[in-house]
Amino acid sequence: MNLAYILLRWHANGWHAKSSIACSLFGIATFVGIPYVLQETNFTLSTPWMLILSVIILLCVFFYAPADTEKNPLVSVSERKRKKLFALISAFSIICVSLFLVGAQVGTLLIIGLLVEILMIHPLFYKLNKRSYKNYENYQIQP
Repeated sequence: MNLAYILLRWHANGWHAKSSIACSLFGIATFVGIPYVLQETNFTLSTPWMLILSVIILLCVFFYAPADTEKNPLVSVSERKRKKLFALISAFSIICVSLFLVGAQVGTLLIIGLLVEILMIHPLFYKLNKRSYKNYENYQIQP
């Protein structure tokens, strides 16, 4: 789960917590709590659900990645295009691995990891956290 999240986040960027304590709590709940609950309940996604979620993930990456922050706006148009392309490639690659190369439990963790990152780039999540979205629009556009 963590690997899928990190690989997509590297290119898709996304929301950051305002404090290190909030970041730590989010990280523990997400990267320890979710895998623990999934393991304890033996939860796995069925193939149809993995396919449905995969389409949702790819659509969200296409429409919302990369997402910047107030402190790190993605001002360069070419950088945003490059990051979007690599985010799509990363998401598609991880989805292929989860569907075809690993077992159901690992595949479920990979898809959940991607979903966590999708949450981090979604405009609704920014709005719920009262954070600005598309911060690059506040700056002069660079090629």
